[in-house]
Amino acid sequence: MSVDGLCQVCQSARAETSCDRCGNLVCEDHVDRDLGICTECAVELGEGTGSRGVEERDHPDVDGFQF
Repeated sequence: MSVDGLCQVCQSARAETSCDRCGNLVCEDHVDRDLGICTECAVELGEGTGSRGVEERDHPDVDGFQF
C-alpha cells in the first residue's frame, strides 16, 4: 500500500505503511512488520516496548496459551 505523509508516531520520518489496527501512518522505525501494527499498538496489546520495537516475552512457567 502506498502512503504519503509523516509518521504519526514520531512526526519526523516519512511514513512507509499504515497500522493494521489503528490506521496510523508509520515509518520503518515505528512498525512491526511481523504483527502488521505500529509500536504504540504493540505496547497497548502487551506485545512491545514502544518506539524501540516488539520484544519476545519469555514465560517459562506457562506451557501454552489458550484463547
